[in-house]
Amino acid sequence: MVGSLNVKTGIKFIEFNARFGDPESLNILNAIETPFKELFENIQNQTLSEDNCKFKKINTFTVYVVTPNYAVSSSKDPIKFTLKKDEIEKQGVKVYFSSTKQTQGENYESVGNSRLFALVTTGDTMEEAKVKVYKALERKCGRSIAL
Repeated sequence: MVGSLNVKTGIKFIEFNARFGDPESLNILNAIETPFKELFENIQNQTLSEDNCKFKKINTFTVYVVTPNYAVSSSKDPIKFTLKKDEIEKQGVKVYFSSTKQTQGENYESVGNSRLFALVTTGDTMEEAKVKVYKALERKCGRSIAL
């Protein structure tokens, strides 16, 4: 999340907040070419620059699957679902779990009323990446998704 204010002298940033589980962060983390350890070393050494922070020339796309009442109301009963993680990842789509726990094999359930998991992929075009994520979601979650 970025909070900014447009003033006479230009845009002033009030807040920049991105957690590792946020969709924006997942897109960035999947596009970084430079090894993550090197990024942190360069940040710590105050030597981070365009020369030592490289990104792949690709498009990334993230879809979060959330509980039905996400950000609206809480649910006491966990939501149970099946996810064929290995099959999804074979299609070039990464799965990042959030507020879930694995119960047995491919079965999971929600923990609280939040994001369940994210599907992230890359493509030469945004449309290619988008189609890849939604097809993986449709095939491996057993639900039809409108593109």
